[in-house]
Amino acid sequence: MDTRQVSRTAVETGEAGAFLDLLDPRPDGIEVLDIATALGRIPRFGGRGVRETCVATHLLLTAEIARYLGEGPQVQLHALLHDAHEAYLGDLPTPLIRAMQSLSGVNAVGMIAERLDAAIYQRLGVSRPLQHEQERVAYADHLALRAEARCVLPSRGDWAGNPDDTDVMRFARHWNRLPQGDVAGLCWLKGVLQLTGATAEKSLVSA
Repeated sequence: MDTRQVSRTAVETGEAGAFLDLLDPRPDGIEVLDIATALGRIPRFGGRGVRETCVATHLLLTAEIARYLGEGPQVQLHALLHDAHEAYLGDLPTPLIRAMQSLSGVNAVGMIAERLDAAIYQRLGVSRPLQHEQERVAYADHLALRAEARCVLPSRGDWAGNPDDTDVMRFARHWNRLPQGDVAGLCWLKGVLQLTGATAEKSLVSA
């Protein structure tokens, strides 16, 4: 590939050496296996915890919490996908995103994430979450954050609410049983394929 023709806003997406333009992500440039691999290798909390953990594990926990709360397969799938764009952006800590927005006046990261989400969902052939589904995922995501913070951060996430809340304690124990790294990425991939009803896995993991 002649990299001189690659957009300056494009990132390499995986072992094949393909590129995806962050400002114009095309669904046919999305490889779900690439997403799974990246999510298993991108650290949560900017890598500043007392224990290692990755984005894929966070997504697995969020989906498990959604299931525990009685949510159906569609919300569980949205929970697995809600941070899938971080395969291309990384897991930028929320305080950093807020600082960037304060300086620039726009949430550029959120705008790029929205474009990536649209491409990922289109690639999977899945409808975007409705408002009430987004709210349910956001609630599960918040519980997952509190459980992870209790296990990973020195502060135990005191800033996010009572870290000894019964549900947070339960989910923290579950977090300890979840896989990390590449195994977590593969578990994420398996969950996405199952929940999308993708029996022909090859159609999603190769162009």
